[in-house]
Amino acid sequence: MDRLIYTIGYSAFANIDDFLNQLKEYHINVLIDVRSVPVASEFYQMYSNSYLNPYLKQNNIIYRNYAKEFGARQENIEYYENGYLNFNKFIKSNIFYSGIDKIDQGINLGYKFVLMCAEKDPIMCHRTIMVARGFKNHGYKIKHILADGSTKTQEDIEKQLVDLYFPNRQQLSLFEHKTFNEYVEEAYQKQNEKIGFKKELVA
Repeated sequence: MDRLIYTIGYSAFANIDDFLNQLKEYHINVLIDVRSVPVASEFYQMYSNSYLNPYLKQNNIIYRNYAKEFGARQENIEYYENGYLNFNKFIKSNIFYSGIDKIDQGINLGYKFVLMCAEKDPIMCHRTIMVARGFKNHGYKIKHILADGSTKTQEDIEKQLVDLYFPNRQQLSLFEHKTFNEYVEEAYQKQNEKIGFKKELVA
């Protein structure tokens, strides 16, 4: 059985019915909210869990919040370095693995999952740079649903990251001799530094 998981950013859909139509288009029947605080701004208040949960239930889609397993604002300071959450460290934790195990069990039962957060652009969200990366490391295929209904794979995101941070890598490769995968790892880290949740660590 293919291990496939989708992601989506609700701010791409001002109209929640358009959001729902995208979930139905991809036959998704379980939404995993990866926000640490599942409350939206006033403009997107229909995406707060108090509204979203019953709305999805009415449309035969299960809602779950996995803030502990997949949230960007982890409480345990052991996952923080230089004041921000180290995504690569957290996705190797038992907490993160427990979330993947739950998804595995659901897929074995025939459910189709989407990871939801707020950011419209997947490259700017921890659902992509942290959570989807962790799933890819576990052999999952990832498809990020975009505002126009098309998708990007995690491999598309990785190429985009490398192009963003190493646009001159062809020239650099004459001196550095890095593989594409090494550039990918560095690009993930740079994006982690940019978007990772900042936490003041008390000595």
